[in-house]
Amino acid sequence: MKKIRIFCAAMTIAVIGTFGGVALAADNTLKDVDNNTQQKLPAFTDGTVAAVEQQEVQVAMLSGFAEITEIAPAEVDADFIVVKPEDGSYPEIRLNIGADTLLLSNKDGKAVRLADLKAGDRVYVYYSPAMTRSIPPQSYMSLLLTDVDEGTPARFWTAEAVEADVSGDLVITTDNGGLFVRVPKDAWQNADDAKIKEGDRFLAWYDIVALSYPGQATANKAMLLPVADVQTQDASAETSDTDDFAAVDPVANVVTTLAVVKEVVNEDDIHYLLVERGEGLGDLQLNFATEGENAALLVDAQTGKLTDWTAVKPGTKIMAGHNAATTFSLPPQSWLNYLLVNVDEENPVHLFKVEEVQDGRLLVNNGGLWISLPEDYAGDSLTEGDTILAWYNIVLESYPGQTTATKLVKLADVPETANTPVAHSGVADVKVQASKLLLDDMVFTDKVHYTNGKAMVPVRAVAEELGFDVKWEAAKQTIHLTNGKIQTNLTIGKDSYYYSTAVTGMVGMSAPTSFGAAPEWRQDGIYVPADLFDMLGATVTIDGDTMEIK
Repeated sequence: MKKIRIFCAAMTIAVIGTFGGVALAADNTLKDVDNNTQQKLPAFTDGTVAAVEQQEVQVAMLSGFAEITEIAPAEVDADFIVVKPEDGSYPEIRLNIGADTLLLSNKDGKAVRLADLKAGDRVYVYYSPAMTRSIPPQSYMSLLLTDVDEGTPARFWTAEAVEADVSGDLVITTDNGGLFVRVPKDAWQNADDAKIKEGDRFLAWYDIVALSYPGQATANKAMLLPVADVQTQDASAETSDTDDFAAVDPVANVVTTLAVVKEVVNEDDIHYLLVERGEGLGDLQLNFATEGENAALLVDAQTGKLTDWTAVKPGTKIMAGHNAATTFSLPPQSWLNYLLVNVDEENPVHLFKVEEVQDGRLLVNNGGLWISLPEDYAGDSLTEGDTILAWYNIVLESYPGQTTATKLVKLADVPETANTPVAHSGVADVKVQASKLLLDDMVFTDKVHYTNGKAMVPVRAVAEELGFDVKWEAAKQTIHLTNGKIQTNLTIGKDSYYYSTAVTGMVGMSAPTSFGAAPEWRQDGIYVPADLFDMLGATVTIDGDTMEIK
């Protein structure tokens, strides 16, 4: 069975107290303490109401409160600030400022000059998870908000779809389809802001996100942002020869964390590590796959040989390579790319794929780092595509960065597909159209139909055969599927599919995807794309005129 990758999502239930002047009233309404207005919250089928504080479904960039510790001096031909994150994730981060970086006041969205900022200011920043390996690490800043001591920081989004409801309010889809932001007509800062369209950037101020999928929030204030300058930090890095320090690797979004394993869950389709990080950073949950294209690599940090999960147990010291972006849940979650065991804290090691070999040095880290081979290197010859372990301590602040390895090992027998994301296989996209459906040796005739070229199958018959409970909610036109491990909601007429964990105490959700056809009514029931069951872990095959799902 195909192992299912669980993406991180923050879905923690929280009742808001007086944060931001909002309280949860007894009649399932939100009551603004200051002006006594009320807002109805969506209720679940059991009559309860759930709300979460600032918990978006998927993190598009990193953000948080920080203190400015340094501002670029006038003699340096670059604009940047150095900040100290309040969450302790880094001692300091240098945030480079480009043509499309916005500096705004959180009170009214008005522009702020860099010259108005000073060391010691408390700000809220949005920046790329891509980091250089310099000290301090560098990233590209998209937005800085000042005046954040009072009220909730504005949320920074890009509109993916914009629709007007019967009242004239706009409902904006964002966060990869994971969030609906409702903006009342009188919430826009300027009248022209209501002309927002797909692709536009905007700010929205809100305190509550309803616990549903997609999440739902109502903005009490919103503002359309200017169109981003086409010259981004990537273009600047190619043309500027005056300041190597300002360049940022735009796609190096894997970071390494030294930690101790607290718990290992590795059974059926649920795989994660709970690890304790040093320097007071707290616990981190690392979700992983054990097979397939996204399987995590396990490597002995001393020999460079692949190992297995028997080497990982509570108390094991590890070096984890994981996605830089994490959820806002407790503990935060991230996706594990590789894991090093048998690590030496005094001699840090890193894992890379070789991108270029030139004059005794290797280009790695998406073009962001040159590693010179040790003088005594006598290992296997290296070519593009090889996976290596490299030990080094100092990286020159340049772009690309430069270092010399004290030790380097080429990994053998690394699967070519390991850690290489691939698109959904689309098993139902076939030229030969099946007409029969095979379920557990039972053949159902005329149970495969085609919509937009996509093979459609009866959802109840297939789901129940695969061990899912099926629940139909007529009022919402939705179908809920769960097998106790994973679950999903399907909506008639909506070509958007996702799944989340159904295990109590765990949070996790895949990114929404489209299969080219929405769930639809037919004379004998509701049909869905066969690709849905492939996504949920089943095997879908077509042999002649028969489709088999098992």
